[in-house]
Amino acid sequence: MFDNVTGVGKRDWVRRVTTTRLFELFKLHYRVEARFTSPGSGNEKGSVENAVGYIRRNFLVRLPHVESLPALTTVLLSACDGLLATTHYRKHDTIGAWFQDDRQAMLPLPGIGFDACTWPSRRVDLVGNLQINEVKYHVGNEYAGQ
Repeated sequence: MFDNVTGVGKRDWVRRVTTTRLFELFKLHYRVEARFTSPGSGNEKGSVENAVGYIRRNFLVRLPHVESLPALTTVLLSACDGLLATTHYRKHDTIGAWFQDDRQAMLPLPGIGFDACTWPSRRVDLVGNLQINEVKYHVGNEYAGQ
């Protein structure tokens, strides 16, 4: 679910979303669907916003002291793992049980990673410029014609 289309496409004046070819290939590779909400409309994705707020209030209000980003990841993952045994306030079952159900419903990841970039092939012009989309880059006269 996206509320900001900028990284994966654009919205037209009617607010229709057009995604990039690269993002379409990403969705096909990982077999996922994308939904787009209105920017700034927290009511459309409230459960996610509430979960982020819960994590901030309970795990980050008193800043954890760690030596590195991997250490912070370990601290936060440990804190989140501690939530698995708690009972969900509305579903009356443990969060861990719901998590296992979600994991069972997930598709396996493809055996090969997705290269999230494009590899265009271009020829350098006679003065050493290379054009990608509408942007020209000067790469040097020594590359002319290559």
